[in-house]
Amino acid sequence: MEYGCITPEQYGNVAENGHKDTQVPIIHSEIMLTALRDSGKNAEMFRETGGGHGNMKGPGWENGEAVLFEFLARNL
Repeated sequence: MEYGCITPEQYGNVAENGHKDTQVPIIHSEIMLTALRDSGKNAEMFRETGGGHGNMKGPGWENGEAVLFEFLARNL
């Protein structure tokens, strides 16, 4: 199945986790990252020092959007 001009073989996966996230432990993203890479997918993870849970806002997320846009620029 294709999604627009991107096939499942082409798209990348990115996870961003804050070290202070109390709702989703960082180990969950690490497990997902390993599983994606083991299945041959392009996957990256960014650990935001001081970041909590949420929408990339607040302390620790100063570079969150930039990291995401850089990932997209490399992978689209």
